[in-house]
Amino acid sequence: AFPAVLDDHAFFAWGLIELHQATQDPKRLSQAAELTELTLKHFGDSEEGGFFLTADDGEQLFLRSKEVYDGAEPSGNSVTCLNLLRLSSLLARPEWEAEAERVFRAFAGSIAQGPAAHTLMMQALDLAVGPTHEVVIAGDPGAKDTQALLRALRSGFHPRAVVLLRTDENAETLAKLAAYTKHQTPMDGKATAYVCLNHACHAPTTDAAKMLALLEAEPVSPDQSE
Repeated sequence: AFPAVLDDHAFFAWGLIELHQATQDPKRLSQAAELTELTLKHFGDSEEGGFFLTADDGEQLFLRSKEVYDGAEPSGNSVTCLNLLRLSSLLARPEWEAEAERVFRAFAGSIAQGPAAHTLMMQALDLAVGPTHEVVIAGDPGAKDTQALLRALRSGFHPRAVVLLRTDENAETLAKLAAYTKHQTPMDGKATAYVCLNHACHAPTTDAAKMLALLEAEPVSPDQSE
């Protein structure tokens, strides 16, 4: 009925990401990525970073404002920043992580003055600092062993982890979205978990307890590994 603003795009994309994580339907992930591309194109500030409330192809205003305050509802900038980071992790799109960093820089002064007024932006910052994990479950979605791995993941709180389910049916579609999943297949016909830290993957496992241990382990610094 009328042109959508940043918040409309941001919240819709956020919902699509959550829907994908719940259903593992690649179509929802693709839609979230397409909507985020549109957000970057029409709302992004290429000079100062962050996102305007109104689009560049909408009604011409005297001033295009940017909102970052997270009140009763989070701001479009905070939600978009979180979306960029999660999609960057899901799709291996480092350029989107860089866009999120530009948002932090654009609003750093405001955030530093009142962190409690930027709660979702702080959540996004926590995700950016990491470590972040990508977990790919490869298996038959209806099989008990696949469901056991998914159930184990959903039984805990892993705010810095994203999950992808790779099946025989969606493998080709998923590989077009997230190329790193192409060779992540079941081992010996069993549902297999690939736990990756910033897209550097541990050895695959079919054991749910080991999968969770890899998720919860502290990352090893270069000095510690010597």
